[in-house]
Amino acid sequence: MGTSSTTHPYVMWTVHLVDQLIANAIDGKIKSESLINTFRMRYLDSKENNPDFTFGRPEVQLASGEYSLLLNIIGANTNKEVDARIAEIFFYEERLADEWTRPNSSVSFFTIFGTNNEIAKIMNEEIKKLTS
Repeated sequence: MGTSSTTHPYVMWTVHLVDQLIANAIDGKIKSESLINTFRMRYLDSKENNPDFTFGRPEVQLASGEYSLLLNIIGANTNKEVDARIAEIFFYEERLADEWTRPNSSVSFFTIFGTNNEIAKIMNEEIKKLTS
């Protein structure tokens, strides 16, 4: 996806973030590991370029919640992974891909919350590694 010289800087930055996420796909799938790799890159970049950068408990909960929704809803509740092409269409075109299928079973609060907690734990471990 290209951007024109008149594209708002926020949009260009968002495209860059999506590009990073898609580049971290593993075998064409965005998985927890893909998200953590993207998080690590973003964390280190923010830490280096923003002297006021903080990433505490509220930020971890928000980010892990977003990741959980992506894996369980856009991933259609299948093995906590999303086809990179489906994610690409979702983020770039702001629509569900034609090949996307809805989850074959209900995605409960407990599913979302459980995945959120799993990812938050991994993120907190990463932050400890990156700050020690």
